[in-house]
Amino acid sequence: MHTDEQPWDPGALVEHALTWAALGWPVFPLAPNGKQPLYGNPHPFGSPERHSCRGRNACGKMGHGCLDATTDVELIRQWWERTPIANIGLATGLPGPDVLDVDVKNNAPGMASLERVVKAGLTKGCLAHVATASGGLHLYYEGSNQGNSTMSKFGLDFRGKGGYVVAPPSAVGAGRYEVLRIRLEGDTVDWEAIRNHLNPRPTARVSPRHDTDTPGDPGKLVDWLLQQPEGNRNAALYWAACRALETGASRATLDNLAAAGVQLGLGQHEAQATVDSATRAILRGSSR
Repeated sequence: MHTDEQPWDPGALVEHALTWAALGWPVFPLAPNGKQPLYGNPHPFGSPERHSCRGRNACGKMGHGCLDATTDVELIRQWWERTPIANIGLATGLPGPDVLDVDVKNNAPGMASLERVVKAGLTKGCLAHVATASGGLHLYYEGSNQGNSTMSKFGLDFRGKGGYVVAPPSAVGAGRYEVLRIRLEGDTVDWEAIRNHLNPRPTARVSPRHDTDTPGDPGKLVDWLLQQPEGNRNAALYWAACRALETGASRATLDNLAAAGVQLGLGQHEAQATVDSATRAILRGSSR
């Protein structure tokens, strides 16, 4: 453990990066004492490549964040040889781990929310407990294809496919990321189950508060959804999807509703999961 009496050896960071990579978890360099990727995006603003390039393997340049992550020992050594004090970015989602981020900054209720889902048995199979620089926790699980999502009101975030976390023993500000315990075998975690436990969706037959203002025409549901205020968006998407299914909407309408949810600020996986949940609810109701 690092203390002021035992100065940290920056050269050790590369060895830790190689240790994570040896688990099959791709890593990439972050800015020293920071959370942002070390290399900036190599593609000019406004260029199609800035958002479409799939990483250094596609264009030969660094600067694509977690898309540049690798387990290649030689490349990792080259990165940290250039910048020995670079923090370690760990790409999440297969083949890397999924990470449940428990936030306590600015009095965020992450620990209280974690206690609720632990009691519900939804956090079993954790591979590692990591103390974050801000005093929170990262819980590592076997990776999956789940996307990134957030429940800021509950102090919980989920980092999956297309995301990354700062890995130990990186330092940010006055704090350091530190492994509290780790094991080699674990399980996946169901983020949707955690989200639904903390914030249950209304049943399929329950309408939003202003029912008289909601459209019955599936073609108008997207416009209505885009007008919903923050805090009601997930429930509104669920209700709109149920309403669309009840009126015989096509798959295209459901896809448009999911896209509207993303436009409102929901994660892509979160929006699609909400529409899928509404579909299952309607199908269950129609089969009775």
